[in-house]
Amino acid sequence: MRAFAVLLLIGLVWYPRAAMACATCYGTADAPQTHAMNAAIFSLLGVIAAVLSLFATFFVYLMVRARSTAMDNSAALGIGQREYRSTARGERP
Repeated sequence: MRAFAVLLLIGLVWYPRAAMACATCYGTADAPQTHAMNAAIFSLLGVIAAVLSLFATFFVYLMVRARSTAMDNSAALGIGQREYRSTARGERP
C-alpha cells in the first residue's frame, strides 16, 4: 500500500496537470458555475448538519427516556433515589 502511495505521488509530480482542480473550482470567482457550486456545497452541508443534529437529538431522547424508566422502576421496587444513583454508578449501598 505504501509503495502505491509513493508511485502515485511520483506520478502526480511528473504529470502535474492531472492534479489540478476542475474547471468550476479552477475558474473565475464571478462565474455563474462557481456561485451554483458554492450554493450546492452549502446546501449539502446544511442537510448533513440537520441529519447529524437529529441523530444526536434522538440519542439524547433515548438517554432521558431510559433514565426516567429506570427511576420509575426503582420507585416501584421501593429503592430510594440515593440508593438508585449509587447502584447505577456501580457502587454498593
